[in-house]
Amino acid sequence: MQVTAESAQYYEQCRPLVHALRQTIQRLEATFGSVTGCIRVPAAVSFGSGILTNAWESFLHEYPEVQIELKLSNEVEV
Repeated sequence: MQVTAESAQYYEQCRPLVHALRQTIQRLEATFGSVTGCIRVPAAVSFGSGILTNAWESFLHEYPEVQIELKLSNEVEV
């Protein structure tokens, strides 16, 4: 089986496109697996500074690109 001139031309023109598509997919896959952003958490002073402390440390160790904005207050928000 021989490659036709048209097939060879088609292959040569598509090769850079396929390469660029593969690179784009690799970059996207790398970012899909990452967790980033800010989590805002309102909590009672005793709950946020006591029980949740170990959980925050563990979570932030697992997801270092996440920021936690903790608002500690004993006031009830409506």
